[in-house]
Amino acid sequence: MPRAVTDIATAAGALSSPWWLDLIHYGYQGSMAAGGALLLGLRLAVAYREWRAKS
Repeated sequence: MPRAVTDIATAAGALSSPWWLDLIHYGYQGSMAAGGALLLGLRLAVAYREWRAKS
């Protein structure tokens, strides 16, 4: 019985993978863009502070 449950869970994931991979793709792309913008903003803030400290 435990083997049948494992087989069913594996098959369900494999059969539905095109659907959930498509959903993850859009979420991943958006989170990468937001993370990149956040890192750029932080780096610009650090550079501005360094520039102000030298002045």
